[in-house]
Amino acid sequence: MNNNNYVNIAVCGRFHYHNYIEQIYLKGLLNKFYYSHPRDILTQLNSTGKIKNYKLKEYLTRLHLRLMGNSFIEELYPIYHDIWQFEVLKNWTSSKVLHILLHGTGIKLIQKAKQEGTVVLGDLVNSHPMERSDILTPEYLRLGIQNKNSRATKIPLRIKRLISEVELCDYYLSPSTFVTNSYVKRGIPEKKIFTVPYGINYSRFYTNKSKVSSAVPSLFTVVCTGSISVRKGQIYLLEAWKKLKLQNAQLILIGKIEKDILSIIEPYRKLFIHYDYVDNAELIKIYNSCKLFILPTLEEGLAVSILEALGCGLPVITTPNSGASTLIKNNAHGYIIPSFSSQVLADKILHLFNHSEELENMRCQVIKDFGQNLSWENYAIELQTIYSQLIGI
Repeated sequence: MNNNNYVNIAVCGRFHYHNYIEQIYLKGLLNKFYYSHPRDILTQLNSTGKIKNYKLKEYLTRLHLRLMGNSFIEELYPIYHDIWQFEVLKNWTSSKVLHILLHGTGIKLIQKAKQEGTVVLGDLVNSHPMERSDILTPEYLRLGIQNKNSRATKIPLRIKRLISEVELCDYYLSPSTFVTNSYVKRGIPEKKIFTVPYGINYSRFYTNKSKVSSAVPSLFTVVCTGSISVRKGQIYLLEAWKKLKLQNAQLILIGKIEKDILSIIEPYRKLFIHYDYVDNAELIKIYNSCKLFILPTLEEGLAVSILEALGCGLPVITTPNSGASTLIKNNAHGYIIPSFSSQVLADKILHLFNHSEELENMRCQVIKDFGQNLSWENYAIELQTIYSQLIGI
């Protein structure tokens, strides 16, 4: 396919596109990639004229957070997003396909593309916003936390825009069956949704064949990576860990603790080692020194932290709502357990704690099945096939 104006790709941020945009360019498919980031993260492609980074929105959002924190986010963020869209439209060139991240940030671009007769492929990040509300609202109530995205309160403009974006798209790209099903449930025909799991960056996340030794090799070390929040469900992991009282075991949580859950996490602080952030070089050492990765998330598209752990050969315990059941075989790569259950989670942890041979078999199966097979290069190949189908090539 040699079409210089084949596809525009747009994301108000960068999301995961930087992992495969070069592959799309090298295949001769890319017309323009429009994004926003404070740094030019795709310098190898800057001279091609195909990459357009509009940074003003990033500076405004960072200034907002510095000066006002989370105040007026729902009111002002749509304005920042519109500034980005205005910058993109000033330098817009038409294409046959618009592949755009659906996050309530690109409705004007979708409308422009539709006016030009362009096929629009909407990239779904999470489950349908109403599904997300149905899942999370009871949990916020249980924990006594106000949920601004609840349908019991006024629906934020960003969410309204997201729903409008969904309605305008011709086709959809989903990272997991969990996301796909949430949109089918709300009226999107399944035949219009392409379900393609994200990739693993194997240059950053890989199994150390010699297995990096833990400071205390006998420790049963469990790691969980992701912002510590209501949505990610770490409270269920902490409740399970507290019940177990395991000897020669440690729990590591990596991720910033969101403010609304600080007081709820506080009683558990002596149960785990915490890092706000670690860089990739340190993270791979941690993964390769651990026995097990756990993410009991309540709502997600497809948790990339799970993919990174799999790339490092870690068995995984997670929920269907993480999106990972699209990839993980229950009892082979770990366990897919129900959401909202600290008892089931505790039972599975205890079983693997007491059955080290079974845990090692899982690790070997993860290495065999995910050692190199889920690359972003393969993801780009899947996209090429989808683009071709959309315009009948």
